[in-house]
Amino acid sequence: MSEQLHQLHQEKIDISRVEKFLESANAVLEGEMSGIIVRESGSLRLFNAERMLIYEGYDPNQEYLKGLICQIENGELKIVAPCFSKFYNLGEKSENDQKFYQLLQQEGVVVHFPEKVDGTNIRFYINPDTQEIGTATRGMIDGGKDKDEEGFGDAANIHFGREALAIAKEQFPQILDKELLGRFTPIFELIHPENRIVTNYGDRKDLVLLAVFDKMRGCRELTRKELDYFAKQHGLNLVETLQVDSSNWNEALRQLHTMWQGTDKEGAVVTVELNNEVSFRVKVKSPEYLELMRVMKFCTLNRTEELADNWGTATWETFREKLHEQHPDLPEEVMMGYEIHFQIYKRYLNFVHHRTEEIIEGYDQFVQENAEKIVAQKDFALMIQNRADKSFFFLLRKLGREKIDEAKQRMIEQLRKQTPLKDFISTPF
Repeated sequence: MSEQLHQLHQEKIDISRVEKFLESANAVLEGEMSGIIVRESGSLRLFNAERMLIYEGYDPNQEYLKGLICQIENGELKIVAPCFSKFYNLGEKSENDQKFYQLLQQEGVVVHFPEKVDGTNIRFYINPDTQEIGTATRGMIDGGKDKDEEGFGDAANIHFGREALAIAKEQFPQILDKELLGRFTPIFELIHPENRIVTNYGDRKDLVLLAVFDKMRGCRELTRKELDYFAKQHGLNLVETLQVDSSNWNEALRQLHTMWQGTDKEGAVVTVELNNEVSFRVKVKSPEYLELMRVMKFCTLNRTEELADNWGTATWETFREKLHEQHPDLPEEVMMGYEIHFQIYKRYLNFVHHRTEEIIEGYDQFVQENAEKIVAQKDFALMIQNRADKSFFFLLRKLGREKIDEAKQRMIEQLRKQTPLKDFISTPF
């Protein structure tokens, strides 16, 4: 397999990508470059650009650190899993657009239009500490997700790495080959029904191959021809290339927009090859997708909780009616997102109410069993001083049975502060 791929590319290996990766990562470790989050696990280090760079702008070296995984040994860095460099949306950065248009004029340039898959970036790699296969997202070495990161749908409830590994074992076990991953780093996009961003893939669970880096050849990225060969040889689902039959860019763009019209497809990652090398990428987003994304960014779990609390809605049906009154043109896809969030919100409220009743029941039992010992307030205080729920016991004693409804409401408010919704969804109950 390696020899056959090698025959597809006989030119001199360009190691500049490796040098750029390591130069950038070392600059972070030496305190010479900021704006990069470093995750640690044993001897592994993952370097990922902070979100603020979207607004502040990237320095050239920061563009290389979009999930790079290295091993640090005796103070030296070694690349474990390369990553995509930052690629921009068309129109996002004028210098980037200018470089793209200049490349299009080069003799021998080849342009591909792979679909922009709307999922989560996944890489499999060999962990040098354990020699086991690891699964990483762009931002997390173990493929997990920060509980404060809120996506559309129910994504906060799944572990990307574990889901990706389960799909690979079931559908693509051939990619979990240690010899293969020792040399190549495939980059996939995870599609999962509980990880919907905007595009609706239904119940599809898949790993879509986007790219492959060859670590034995300077982290060189396989061209589309080589990538197609790699995917066929290993039985992988390669990202679809959109068919554009024009060499004129404006006409090509018009054709793309026609393809996307009336769909929720995200767009394309236009990929430029020159001299048999992948040289450049630029994202072209569908106008319909961008509009849907603008609406969906307000469809969050926190926003759903806020609206439901303000409206006092007890059922999805009443919440939906209120939502429709305020936003008559809300797309069906967004309404589906709100429904998912609302059901999580209802489970959370049920948990809080159940916990409130448990505490009240515990208080009643405590008072009944210790009625003769509780003569004064100080006796009560001494007896409950080590209880985790003592603040609730004080409240119930103060308000008494006459004001039990007020006590319940105040307890519910306090419990929601102690365990906010975002913590509830990441806790197994």
